Amino acid sequence: MHHSTDDDSELEVRPMPVQQRDDSASSSDSRPLHDPDSASAVSSHTISITVSHGSSDHHLHVPHHATFEIAKAISAVLSVSGEVDELSDRVGALEAAVDGGTIVAVKEFDMAAELLMRQLLKLDGIKADGEARAQRKAEVRRIQKLQEDVDTLKARCYRAKPQL
Repeated sequence: MHHSTDDDSELEVRPMPVQQRDDSASSSDSRPLHDPDSASAVSSHTISITVSHGSSDHHLHVPHHATFEIAKAISAVLSVSGEVDELSDRVGALEAAVDGGTIVAVKEFDMAAELLMRQLLKLDGIKADGEARAQRKAEVRRIQKLQEDVDTLKARCYRAKPQL
């Protein structure tokens, strides 16, 4: 199943094999559910979800009692995460240029900061609980760190140099 987002990126949700639950088993039964793509075992009380965004695949294990809204929130956070991966590469390229002595145009730093802010706003619009909330919080921290990096690089680039 493919879902298009506002920015023309695609989010692919692929079904994972799920072990049929034996209702006669006790609630403390934690027989492993084996993912054919993974050597690790997951409790039969979880749902395995693989979310693909660009070249990144994210494997999630959601409690079986989780609602569709939680899975939707996790998927939305991972979509933003993929975009932040690309912005992280952009910040890395800015760092390489500054470290190499290149004077980078101010608008490049400003554009990177603006794109990071847009991702923060996307995260702010995601209502999340549990694991999705923890993932959203981690992405917010990651974006804030990248914003600090952009500000530091901009200051380093223009110390005693004219702004372009």
